[in-house]
Amino acid sequence: MAVSDWLRPVPRSASYAFDVVDLEEISYAPMPAAFADLLRDAYFGKDYLATLADRYGFATVKSRLESRIPVQEPTQRGDFGEAVTVEILEALEGFHVPVNKLRYKITSNQILPGPDCLAFNLSEGELQEIAYVEVKLRTAPDKAVAVKGAKQLGRDAQAGGPALLTFVLLRLRDREEALADAIEAYVFGRSDSKDKFLLSILYEKAHWAEDILGRLEDEGIELKPLVVYVARIAQLKSLVAATYAELRAEAQGNGR
Repeated sequence: MAVSDWLRPVPRSASYAFDVVDLEEISYAPMPAAFADLLRDAYFGKDYLATLADRYGFATVKSRLESRIPVQEPTQRGDFGEAVTVEILEALEGFHVPVNKLRYKITSNQILPGPDCLAFNLSEGELQEIAYVEVKLRTAPDKAVAVKGAKQLGRDAQAGGPALLTFVLLRLRDREEALADAIEAYVFGRSDSKDKFLLSILYEKAHWAEDILGRLEDEGIELKPLVVYVARIAQLKSLVAATYAELRAEAQGNGR
């Protein structure tokens, strides 16, 4: 999915105590099949699924695929928002997300603890920033969503952030990736903080109100530096529902 053909990041001039990046729709959202591909990769890894299908046949693999698809709408929205946010951070903002938490869920409707993901900013192999990311997706009005998200991000980064950082480090060591050296030096050195906090809000466009960010400003939450990404997406509720319908259809042998 070419997210750059769909969304364009537009940083705002300083109007709040935190930075805001609007993710403007420059075209209609891709078809649900494209988002189904994105989630399939998030849950399993498309290359791994292709290998399994070649080895055992898709009829055998599809039941396993179906077992990974959440049936509860809040979990579907959360997983959708997380997968799209990872794509935004990597494709549009130059971050690297080496470990996808969604692949480590034991049950389909499970919500894993800690920040939704860790994103790394690298320059010539050197670690510049570690971003703790919280994602909120709303298809109905919720003026407190930014406040809720920032508070949760603060709690999760403090309580679960170090554990998630170690988890990511161990997964990278298992894969023998060079990035592990840079993360290891940071985890055990901590000579200077490279931490950054990112709040991603995917919101039904028709329901958006700027007061959502105003309430976060009034709350005075001390997360620094904090960047709030705001994607106002037309027909978001329908898009999430259609994406999961596509996933279920394919898992049941009725899709593409």
